[in-house]
Amino acid sequence: MRTRALSPSPAAAVPSAPSARFFRFARSVVSAPSFRFARSVVSAVSTRSVLSALAALAALAAPLLAGGCTLKSAPQRILMEDAGRWFTGIEERRFDLLALYDANAPPQGTPEYESWAAEVNGILDRYEAQKAQGQWAPDPTGYALIKAMKIGTNPGTFWGSPGREGTVDEPILIIQPSFAYDEIAEQQFAEGTKVFLQGFPVGKVHRVEIGGEQRDLDILDSLRIRIFMKRNPDHKGETNLDPRFKVVRAELVDGSAKHRVVKWVY
Repeated sequence: MRTRALSPSPAAAVPSAPSARFFRFARSVVSAPSFRFARSVVSAVSTRSVLSALAALAALAAPLLAGGCTLKSAPQRILMEDAGRWFTGIEERRFDLLALYDANAPPQGTPEYESWAAEVNGILDRYEAQKAQGQWAPDPTGYALIKAMKIGTNPGTFWGSPGREGTVDEPILIIQPSFAYDEIAEQQFAEGTKVFLQGFPVGKVHRVEIGGEQRDLDILDSLRIRIFMKRNPDHKGETNLDPRFKVVRAELVDGSAKHRVVKWVY
């Protein structure tokens, strides 16, 4: 909005000039001590304001100075690499590798580490025994889930990562294994070879014998798994086996399993 200066009306009275007595009175009221007091008050207020502003900026900058990239999300590739090595450690039972990428692992070379490795090994043994019976149960950390999906071996189940959740320091990687059982070439296997296929609901296992009878199978096509991770505070980046993030646990995303009934042609 524009403003316009108003000219005085011709009829308006113009005040007379102040007298010398008035100037002497004003000068006595606004004396030098008053100016010094006012200046000291303004100076103190200004100093406090500046210090408060600097303190606020320092508080905002502290995480950046202390944590480097603490406020920066890790690229998806980094999370997939660290999670992939965790998968490999489970599938190949390489507990030295698994311990580097597992947030639950005690320091290597300690009695606690030996107990932890024995516990994980027992979970994987139990999965193999349950698989042979046609039904397996998950464990709280997700070792059996990863083993069942065969996403830590090559060749193995193809998996991608369609997204992520969580926070900067505790991201949750979403992965999607796709099984493609219908693309298995039976010619690669000798007659009588036993093949285990993950079925629906999750936990069901179908044992198929090459050259055996045909039957209807409800098999998995794909599902989604949440990989809970957290930033590794000891990361230095000195070697390739120095994870930026460690895995806390893996769990199935409820309702994510896609499946279909097929007549197995073997």
